[in-house]
Amino acid sequence: TIRAGRDPYFGGVNPEPIASNLGALSDAVYREGAMLGIATDGDADRLGAVDETGEFLSSQLTLAILVLHAAEQPGAGGSIVKTVSQSRLIDRIASERGLEVVETAIGFKYVADEIVNGDVLIGGEESGGFGIRTAIPERDGVLSGLLLAEAIVKSGLSPTSLVADIQKRYGPLVYDRRDLRIPPVAGLPLVRSIARTPPDRIAGLRVVDVNSIDGTKLCLEDDSWLLLRQSGTESMLRVYSEATSEALRDRLLDEGVAMATGGR
Repeated sequence: TIRAGRDPYFGGVNPEPIASNLGALSDAVYREGAMLGIATDGDADRLGAVDETGEFLSSQLTLAILVLHAAEQPGAGGSIVKTVSQSRLIDRIASERGLEVVETAIGFKYVADEIVNGDVLIGGEESGGFGIRTAIPERDGVLSGLLLAEAIVKSGLSPTSLVADIQKRYGPLVYDRRDLRIPPVAGLPLVRSIARTPPDRIAGLRVVDVNSIDGTKLCLEDDSWLLLRQSGTESMLRVYSEATSEALRDRLLDEGVAMATGGR
């Protein structure tokens, strides 16, 4: 255990459990030769994790592992709920398992609504919030961390090998996000305008669908996507992308930033 002492300043590090804040955890995992590192935020409702090499496990990959684990339990059924910025890996796993996918706006409150009102096996969001049917209809970082550890142990694989196996079975997808300081008064109309007049192609790929659940998500012919969304809590326009390669993902992000900053 590290950083377990009571400290309202969190050692001077933002308590959000994302890669940039988990350096001490990564170092400890590497130093101790551990299988997995688990972190929660200040109120322990969100989960961040690092693999046995100290590399961050994105929430997209974490949710994929948790979905597979939940789907293998006796009597597993119901829907999988994911926010619009979550991975297409979830759709591929659900299709194989005969499970429905429900996509919501970003924010765990939307996932929680589905858990309360529907037959939901598991739900997750990009910021590391996960909830399951057999617990309370809220995200729980401690429970999610325990389930992640259990899933990895039961697989008989290291975290890196498990991720490689998932991407081999369901196809490689890589994700990233860029944050731009753009106020809502400028960002909201820009995002709406892209939805009204979307490009025919991005990075040479045809746009096959426009999703406006939350922001504007441009879905491409190869299952890659680009999402532009104005933050609801700060003056930030976020550009998200998932693609079949790192090179394509970065190109999509570049084009998304260009759209947001007037270089379209």
